[in-house]
Amino acid sequence: MDSSSECSIPQSSSTQSGLVVVTSPSARLVERHFPDKVPSRQNGKPGQRNCVVCSSKSGRPRKTSTYYCKICGVGLCVVPCFELYHTKTNPSCYI
Repeated sequence: MDSSSECSIPQSSSTQSGLVVVTSPSARLVERHFPDKVPSRQNGKPGQRNCVVCSSKSGRPRKTSTYYCKICGVGLCVVPCFELYHTKTNPSCYI
């Protein structure tokens, strides 16, 4: 079984409202990043994004989160995905 394709996450992500996207995996591993709430939608409902760690694992259903990394511009569950995404090269392998 090829674990590299199963445990990989996107190097970049499309973002809304001009957020900065970190495309280098090494940058997200060494810089300081903090979670933030996804801004509310125009209709007043809470904003949501797909968690890039949970969603990257093949065979798992897509999971949404109301938190994201403002610097990376990606949706992440606060626990455990935010820490895994910013400390592990292939974070989906640890879920």
